[in-house]
Amino acid sequence: QLLDAIVNPILDIPNAFTPNNDGVNDRAMVLGIGISKMVFRIYNRWGQLVFETNDRRMGWDGKLKGKEQPMDVYAYTLEAEFFDGKKVRKQGNITLLR
Repeated sequence: QLLDAIVNPILDIPNAFTPNNDGVNDRAMVLGIGISKMVFRIYNRWGQLVFETNDRRMGWDGKLKGKEQPMDVYAYTLEAEFFDGKKVRKQGNITLLR
């Protein structure tokens, strides 16, 4: 007998992170279930792209070209598609705390 698994797509982005290498919340990353494709971008207050990935296992470590970025509020955009074909666009802010 086959069982149908129901997976409810979930998507979240924390509103702050602390890149201090303590192993807790060191990267700004997409958290979710059922994501098939995504593009996650983070911008500084001047609109400069500081991070971009399509791999949800990769997160921003608070650096740009190896240089630590200042404690500040950064904007993000996220375009995601779930395995069921549903598409979601999110945008918001994430705070880098040192």
